[in-house]
Amino acid sequence: RAQELVKYARSIGIFVAGNFIIGFPGETWDEILETVKFAETIEVDYAKIFIAIPLKNTVMYEMAKSQGALKKEKSENIWSSGGMLNTDEFNSEDLTILRAYEWERINFTDPIRRKKIADRMQITLDELSVIRKRTISNARKKIAESSYPAASVN
Repeated sequence: RAQELVKYARSIGIFVAGNFIIGFPGETWDEILETVKFAETIEVDYAKIFIAIPLKNTVMYEMAKSQGALKKEKSENIWSSGGMLNTDEFNSEDLTILRAYEWERINFTDPIRRKKIADRMQITLDELSVIRKRTISNARKKIAESSYPAASVN
């Protein structure tokens, strides 16, 4: 039904943005990839991918805590930390990488779509390029600063 509504809204000229959340406690890597695929195939004009943040005094927080998945109890800046969970399926670095590169791939590989997004944001393509580069750069910095093991080459 969501796909039908998106298609209809776009057909009458409404710019449709979609927000998608990944990285819930108990979520599998396959479920995360399914969400990313849905973000792409639903054909919204702009897809934003967020990483779930379990806030204290919520069911999600208690669930993450009981699973031993909380990476840290407190964060100075949880909104840009790239997530707070490390599970058997994923860690916050995995999600940071996936979120940044899939956001880039889904939204900006088509020049027409890229222009439409810039117009909607009321910025130039050059300004949009700065945002895109900063997003990827921040993801890379987070990985470099983390204890994420480097891939070995055999």
